Amino acid sequence: MRAYAKMYKDTPDEFPQGCGEKSYERELTNAYPIHPELFHRLYEDWSTLDKFQRTRGVLRLLAKVVHRLWESQDAGLLIMPSSAPMYDGAVRPS
Repeated sequence: MRAYAKMYKDTPDEFPQGCGEKSYERELTNAYPIHPELFHRLYEDWSTLDKFQRTRGVLRLLAKVVHRLWESQDAGLLIMPSSAPMYDGAVRPS
């Protein structure tokens, strides 16, 4: 997590405001192995969708994402928003 926090701090123009802050490093650590931005997108964007159950829906989706990444032997250090295998019918909402 320190490498991500350092990257965000050292290149602030490349990332959204606030990513280089100490509080964001804590957020990275607390959310590990899932990047906090994935949680933000799920709770802030997806939870506004009709019939999306905020807690249950997020947990169900993340379980499917983690399972699919495990099966494909993904070697990523973090599960990033772009890591979600949306091509997979089990992950993608029908």
